[in-house]
Amino acid sequence: MATVSNFQALATFSYTTGNEFVYIQGHDVIGDGGQGFFYWDNTTGANNGGTMIPGPSGCWKRVYDGFLNAKWFGAKGDGITDDRVALTNAINAAVVLGRTLFIPKGTYYVPTVQPGQTTSLIVTGNNLLNGLEITGEPGTKITSDFTGQGTPDTGYTLIRFVAGFKGLKICNIAFESTHGITQTFTNGLTIMPGKGIQNSNMQIINCSFTGFSTAILVNGTNQLLISKCSFYSPRGHDDARHDNTVYPAVYINFTSNENGININPTVTGCYADGYSATTPVAPPIALDGFIIGDPSGITVASNTIRNFSQESIFITPNLYCDALNPQTYPTIIRDNVIQYDLSIDFGRYGIRCDAVNADISNNVIINTIYGIFCYGTLYSKTCVVNTVPSNFPVKFTNWRIANNNISLAQKGIPPDSKGQNFLAQRAIYVQGNTSNSLKASNIDISGNHITLSNVAISQSINLITLADIEYSVVNRNNIHITGTTGLDATHTLNIYALLNNNDNIVLSTGDIVGTYSSLYTGTGVNSNMIYLDHFPVKENILFKSAAYNVLSADFASGKQAALLIYVDATVAGFAITLPIAPDFAGFRVTVVKVNVGNMVTVNNITGPNTLTAQGQSLTFAYNTTTSTWWPD
Repeated sequence: MATVSNFQALATFSYTTGNEFVYIQGHDVIGDGGQGFFYWDNTTGANNGGTMIPGPSGCWKRVYDGFLNAKWFGAKGDGITDDRVALTNAINAAVVLGRTLFIPKGTYYVPTVQPGQTTSLIVTGNNLLNGLEITGEPGTKITSDFTGQGTPDTGYTLIRFVAGFKGLKICNIAFESTHGITQTFTNGLTIMPGKGIQNSNMQIINCSFTGFSTAILVNGTNQLLISKCSFYSPRGHDDARHDNTVYPAVYINFTSNENGININPTVTGCYADGYSATTPVAPPIALDGFIIGDPSGITVASNTIRNFSQESIFITPNLYCDALNPQTYPTIIRDNVIQYDLSIDFGRYGIRCDAVNADISNNVIINTIYGIFCYGTLYSKTCVVNTVPSNFPVKFTNWRIANNNISLAQKGIPPDSKGQNFLAQRAIYVQGNTSNSLKASNIDISGNHITLSNVAISQSINLITLADIEYSVVNRNNIHITGTTGLDATHTLNIYALLNNNDNIVLSTGDIVGTYSSLYTGTGVNSNMIYLDHFPVKENILFKSAAYNVLSADFASGKQAALLIYVDATVAGFAITLPIAPDFAGFRVTVVKVNVGNMVTVNNITGPNTLTAQGQSLTFAYNTTTSTWWPD
């Protein structure tokens, strides 16, 4: 058996009888990982850069069983050598041979793109391909510092899969972009179908993505699984083009068009941080979101999501479905933890889901303006019915929002990336399609726990908002309010806002603890509203700027006999008169002076009964023995 120094030397090595096997000492140099045995085959074949190379009147083929190794194709993994051609050859050989490609640990540097392209590695499948797997091991990294070329619209993609794949699996690889600050977009993996060819049964498992404006861009897949992956952005939005309308900076982007739609993908067990810098830049700007797109059915479950500036999860309806055959696969968003570090930026929405048939449950959402937002008013779809394009407005149905834990909190200093302070607005907001007079129906908002803590109220807040809803249930949502300041007649905190036109809504009891303005607010037309019983309110609230005699109806319906009165004593001689009757046994009243103006007097009191300083408060309890109110 003969020995040659490297792979290319086989091209000129002549086969002789008894010399059917040759050992090469490396792909380029001795011991570089490309070494191995080759045998002579009288058939012809093309040079694939690693397992096959033509010789005189035949072909040398590598002896192996099982997977291919990227080192066989000349990949160095030293973080210095350009490995683009070697990795391209290795992946293409795996496609042709139907083998798993193993990429050993190392840093595979890809600083260039294919000629005439904006992509480093282009992998072409076919509709019959099954089971291509590209796998690494702990320490396997593919990295690029390419920043794109031409106009901002050209962008850059590290690896693009095109023309249809079945059973593609990518696992145990770290993908990284270390480009400088750029106004172009950068994609990690792009998965595209061929015209009329749908990808199916694809998996991306235990991979990491760092520094991309979009880590995974998907079009035309059926049953894609993204599991146990990690996503990082060391420079936040500086890793992306600053245009969140045309090119949103999101880690996973599902997009549909005439080439294909995405059906039933699953994203589970992942970790995503929209601003993962250890040394923050100023001002710190987080990426827009973790997931965006219009898949027809999706499961997003058990992910940990941190620090995005827009929607962490944003699912829109799929508008590429024929009206006669609509896609009604369910959207499931559950068991996720979404949390924001307010010193970095703030999240406008924890979860936004505008797709029909959605189950949003058991999520924990901390520090957002909107906790859960379902907004149907913007959408209509153009479908082809009997070859004639027609416009079909989307009717939103079957939203279940249940057992979520939503916490709204005050934005700290400094303000967010746009110079705005954090203003908590709504924990849950559900909006039907007003533009086409289609109310959202069959909505279930139940068992959610909402916490509002330490918020300085500078605009009105509605914790649960319903607009253009019908035939729905709001049931046993628990509200805890602590440490809020700034409540007055124009800056209100309301539990429910009923806006526009609502019909046939059932509202049932929930536990409400803390100080707020009103249970219900809104200027809409609400009909057939069914209140199963009163809410166990801890305190009713009044705002008064003139003398007032308190009525028994001002108290909280006897459930919790407490009343909070904010007084604006601009007018001299301001007095609050409390009622006298045995029925007030156990009742309590708190009076708070909110301005610097005149003294406030509380009548029918035994003991101190005046408030002189801004912010001063007195609490009184009714004493049946003296038939007066006493300081409590």
